[in-house]
Amino acid sequence: MKRLLLALPLLLTASCAGAADITTEEPFQITCTWTKDGESGDDTFFIDPKLDIATMEYVDSEDGKTYEFEYIVTKVTPTKIVISTEWNSPDEHTENHWRDENVIDRSSGELTPFSYELGRELLSQGWEGKSVDLDYEYDCQKPTRD
Repeated sequence: MKRLLLALPLLLTASCAGAADITTEEPFQITCTWTKDGESGDDTFFIDPKLDIATMEYVDSEDGKTYEFEYIVTKVTPTKIVISTEWNSPDEHTENHWRDENVIDRSSGELTPFSYELGRELLSQGWEGKSVDLDYEYDCQKPTRD
């Protein structure tokens, strides 16, 4: 019994290890698994709170190649980091302009994705666009560092 009590701090440390402390200004990464219509894949976000740019790396399910997508670090506070894309032109998936935004809670490490669309009625919607439901599920791991 005494040996188990002595090992308890090691077990607690091991069970809590793995998640990076992202309250500092050091770079980190978060990997999220998306699921849509029975398919899934991983997106890995590389974020440096001191830089204006973050990247998302993903493997295309059709050609198997790895691609990078650039995000802008739009807000860094002691409690959150916000990264978002530029407005993208309409494509085969939407008839409106669109952008993605991810809010990362610096204390928990949780990433919450948002998507916005902006139609032709720019003046009535404003440049923020309107929030739309995501057409995929997102499950993110805790932040890590290499």
